[in-house]
Amino acid sequence: SGINAEYGKQWYQRRVREAVVSTQSTLISLGCFNARSLCNKTCGVLEMLRDNSISICCVTETWLKSDDRAKFAEIHDFGFDVISAPRRGRGGGVAFLYNPDLLKPIRNDVKNYSSFEVIECLIKTDDQLVRLCVVYRSTQAKNKYEETKITKFMEDFEDYLENLVNKTGSPIICGDFNFHVENSSNLNAKGFIALCESKGFIQHVKSATHLSGGTLDLVLTLGNVTDTIPIKNLAIEPNTGTASDHYLVSFQVPVTLNNKNTHTYEEKEVRELSKIDVGKFREDLFSSPLNLSEFLSVDHAVQLYHEVVEGILEKHAPLIKKKFTVQKSEFWNGKCQEAVRERRRAKRKLDKAKKRSENYPELDDLKSEVKDLRADHHEKCIDSEITINRARNEFYDKQLSSCRGDSRGTYKVINKLLDKEYGANKVPNGEAEDVADRLKTFFEQNFTKIRHSTKSLLMYYSIM
Repeated sequence: SGINAEYGKQWYQRRVREAVVSTQSTLISLGCFNARSLCNKTCGVLEMLRDNSISICCVTETWLKSDDRAKFAEIHDFGFDVISAPRRGRGGGVAFLYNPDLLKPIRNDVKNYSSFEVIECLIKTDDQLVRLCVVYRSTQAKNKYEETKITKFMEDFEDYLENLVNKTGSPIICGDFNFHVENSSNLNAKGFIALCESKGFIQHVKSATHLSGGTLDLVLTLGNVTDTIPIKNLAIEPNTGTASDHYLVSFQVPVTLNNKNTHTYEEKEVRELSKIDVGKFREDLFSSPLNLSEFLSVDHAVQLYHEVVEGILEKHAPLIKKKFTVQKSEFWNGKCQEAVRERRRAKRKLDKAKKRSENYPELDDLKSEVKDLRADHHEKCIDSEITINRARNEFYDKQLSSCRGDSRGTYKVINKLLDKEYGANKVPNGEAEDVADRLKTFFEQNFTKIRHSTKSLLMYYSIM
């Protein structure tokens, strides 16, 4: 019995240690972005989310349709997933783009409203329930009946907030409300903020989120102590690298997530060269034996150079092990990686120049430098988007070419491109001639659709 008691004690302690290790309080990054159509900038938007380490993004104006399976397949190819609520007519649409390796949001049913679009999902953590909501209120170019539409929106949104506060979970509302809340004299904006405050919500975005200067994309949370969820590190990123005229709103919330995820990591030894103190490195180099020794031969000089420089480098930037996420996309190649590296390098240069410009606002040269670097970053974003899209197209083109004469293999590739389940049992049954005719019709229809989509993308890039 004593042995069993000791074993039970050790088992309990081990389980406690495992529980402590498996959960950790962390900050997850969320985003809010008006895409102005995901259809023509899927790659650009997803790469923007990756560059900003966004785990889940609330997207408005997706312009997606319920049958855009090829677009859903493209999103999955980039390692993301989507929960979409398309508009029945043209334009509009709201969605969540998220990294399924980090989060598993669950879509929640919500009442339909005629004056705005909305979608909700639940994010379950170890210690709380987060209810994430995306709202989009559209406006028309013509201001006819605009006041009537705003009145209807206020009534509908009040009803929505009343229902929301009675639901479980801490609510976070993100979206494009198309109210200029930065304008204190705008009566509609003041009325909207007053409505939110009357229901206990506070608005967190304080700067412009649109190219023209308006604060249109907002983040709302409850202000009371019991149901509130703290919003941390809220930032506006104007350099999205996409053709959208809206900025990315990013923020973080503290949650406790289970540490078990499906990430695949590759461990590499690297040196953090950017952290080297150049002045001290130069001093050590000048006082090294390289400047004091007489070389006996070329081989001696090379050996001494190698030993001295390696020693100084090890002192200032020692080798450390870091984990890198393994790229899961099958089409990803060296050209894609190089294009992404160039884009991120341009972004770092731009961020450094912006900080210098903020510290010395009186220097016009720095402002000019920021302008040039912003243009360079945008160009690198477009280049990387073209490179990645080309790599994906070439990858599937080769797959289709290699399946020539193999109807089963071709069927699998087409199903993957259209985001459908595929397998050995998915090939149509029937007489050989009838099956061939049906496959021929199926491929012709879908090849035409893919070719039309590709031509639209090429036209878009040629205009850019």
